[in-house]
Amino acid sequence: MSASNTALLAVIMPTQIKVITGNKPTAALATITGFGFLFSVISQLFIGPLMDKWTFNTNGKKLPWLVGSGCISIFCFGVLIAFGVNLSLSFYGSLWVIGTSSAEVSYVAFLSMWPEYVSEKNYGSVSGWTGASIFIGSLLGVVLAGVVPSSSPLLLSLTFTATSISGLLLAIGSVYERPLISNSQPSPLENIPFSLQLFICITKQWMVPFRESVDFRWAWCYKFLNQLGWLMVLKSFGFYMILDCVVKPNVVFGREVDDGTLVLLFLITALISAASVSNISGILADKYGRKRMVYTASLFQIIGSLLLSNMGVVEQGAIKLLLYSVVFGIGIGSYVSVDFALGMECFPSVDNYARDISIWGLATTIPGVICLPLVGFILENGNQAGSGVALPNLGYFLIFAICSVLVLISTLLVSRISVGNPPSKTHHSGQNNMVKFI
Repeated sequence: MSASNTALLAVIMPTQIKVITGNKPTAALATITGFGFLFSVISQLFIGPLMDKWTFNTNGKKLPWLVGSGCISIFCFGVLIAFGVNLSLSFYGSLWVIGTSSAEVSYVAFLSMWPEYVSEKNYGSVSGWTGASIFIGSLLGVVLAGVVPSSSPLLLSLTFTATSISGLLLAIGSVYERPLISNSQPSPLENIPFSLQLFICITKQWMVPFRESVDFRWAWCYKFLNQLGWLMVLKSFGFYMILDCVVKPNVVFGREVDDGTLVLLFLITALISAASVSNISGILADKYGRKRMVYTASLFQIIGSLLLSNMGVVEQGAIKLLLYSVVFGIGIGSYVSVDFALGMECFPSVDNYARDISIWGLATTIPGVICLPLVGFILENGNQAGSGVALPNLGYFLIFAICSVLVLISTLLVSRISVGNPPSKTHHSGQNNMVKFI
């Protein structure tokens, strides 16, 4: 599903929406993706706590949510890829919102089963593999969307659908739901009282992890700031930066490429470097401590963003741009590999992992919503102000500089977390100590 999601967002959706709306796709694209983020937040907030307490049958809590939401997401993305240009804008947006929300539910269900078959000492390794799979899926999506001719949308849809179904089947086959550690058992779904009482019950759960765990508060703030920083970099990158900050012509290893190809090369280079270090970083995090790997990842992110910020002052060649993407990709890959492992150590309740993961996921979703208008505001006003001092690309410099500051602040917050230290310095281990109450 990562492949389909990335291909749609990065390549397919902009093209399809331009065909549907004519020559004014920007507002429509922003509206559709904005609603997608919004309903992803809503689905996380409500279905996460629900997943912990109710099930479709007595055979498991999370697996039915994983299968059901996964199938809905695959269907919606498949229809969009194959027939998107033939749909009305409202129906197109509805499918995107349903697909992204379902994908989020499926992801929460999958991650919330981790504690049932992964020991705490291997959190980093498994988190690294998960991060690598996300990057590889995104890379596959970008490559397939660029290789398969746009004149064959049905073939592209079938390719992504087959890939997603294979991934879902592997996920189903690799997980097993054991009985709950505590005595609290899920209630059958048919007994849910759809009333105001249920709404109040779920909403009261949202602040529980913040109240029960000081580490969770620090970890959530760290993740929020870090995500906001590097998402600002990724969201600001595109054709505009290629046009404004890269010396023309775009020459890569002796060959001239167009702006679109250079954007594709940037993404592929960053994703390859991120995927190549993700699993290694996860293993090192288990051995030497997750906080240390966060510090290392932050260092690469800061160096990468500072290198890119130089492009806002002095135009750079295409090769330098790709080299900078390698450094930044290593930082993102290392971060993703240890981010969730460190977060799991901070979750306050082993019987409410779906709820805690849903709240944890908001530290990713909310930055994704606010960074788009924030980046637009900084670019427009920064470039306008820079034009008066012979720095027409000052907006890009400010974005990358702000990213460095946000990542630095988030790293300082990690030092406040009491868990995530090297194993030799950790005084709790095993299943009974997976949860740290503050």
